[in-house]
Amino acid sequence: MKEITDIIENELVDLADLLPCIDYVKNRGDVFVLKADGERKTNAYTVFINRIGKEPEMLRSDGDNLRTSIIEVLRRYVEAELIE
Repeated sequence: MKEITDIIENELVDLADLLPCIDYVKNRGDVFVLKADGERKTNAYTVFINRIGKEPEMLRSDGDNLRTSIIEVLRRYVEAELIE
């Protein structure tokens, strides 16, 4: 989890910096999903992680800023994994 934390705590992190975090989630056997909804006027981005066989099973963030939504769901992922 330190790998993700080190990246998301950097205030200057950009979208490209977040790609290794997505791979980290995948490599742990969990599912990362990004949806961009062109019909919505607000909260156009939905990002969620399905934690297979764990509670809470889904961690979700909706927002207008893709970077912020990804960071938020990754932050929740780290918190949930540390609780177990």
